[in-house]
Amino acid sequence: MRNEIVKKWGYIDTSGQIVIKPAFDSAADFSEGLAVVKVEWLRGYIDKSGEYAIPLRFQLAESFRDGIALVMENDKYGFIDKTGNYVIEPKFDNASGFSDGLALVMTEGRYGYIDRSGEFVIEPKYEAGGSFEDGVAKVFDNGRWMYINREDMEVDKPVKASVDNVFETTYHDGLAVVWVRKKCGYINNAGEQVIPPRYFQGKEFSEGLAAVLVKADAPSSEE
Repeated sequence: MRNEIVKKWGYIDTSGQIVIKPAFDSAADFSEGLAVVKVEWLRGYIDKSGEYAIPLRFQLAESFRDGIALVMENDKYGFIDKTGNYVIEPKFDNASGFSDGLALVMTEGRYGYIDRSGEFVIEPKYEAGGSFEDGVAKVFDNGRWMYINREDMEVDKPVKASVDNVFETTYHDGLAVVWVRKKCGYINNAGEQVIPPRYFQGKEFSEGLAAVLVKADAPSSEE
């Protein structure tokens, strides 16, 4: 019988050295010094040393933005600070992260918008909704989609410039992910290979580190 390779997510630095041991079933980019990781069915947050800053306890967790993060615990959504304490208690049936200073939340089957204090700015009355962007959000009610502003007034659809047929490589911390023969590595702005293609998967660099999927027992400088 063929042995199955056990793969885990860890983190590399910009030289390709594994600096956080591959021990996670999934791993997100670092944001504001912390990264969401998953082990089995629970999620928590690690710091750049690989230590848990917030233990594994959440069913879902998003990256920190402006000092707070959206999490789900005991089937309810709320928001925590970097110590893991709730700044907005987990009481919502669904929620999205803050955007434009407001977060979309659902309670009793209806969506509304809260501010960072957890108070409703727009009462939960919509059947569906999207995040605010540039002061406008898309909501669904009474059988139709429409756009509202922060005062909950209907407004015209925002007009955005569009660009077609543009393909570009996205660089973060001066490096971009590339794929060669089903393995990924990293190149610099000049197109030069900096980290050879040796990972099963790799994410963009953020704050000097990138999450990569490797063999669970991979040494620091090999796949």
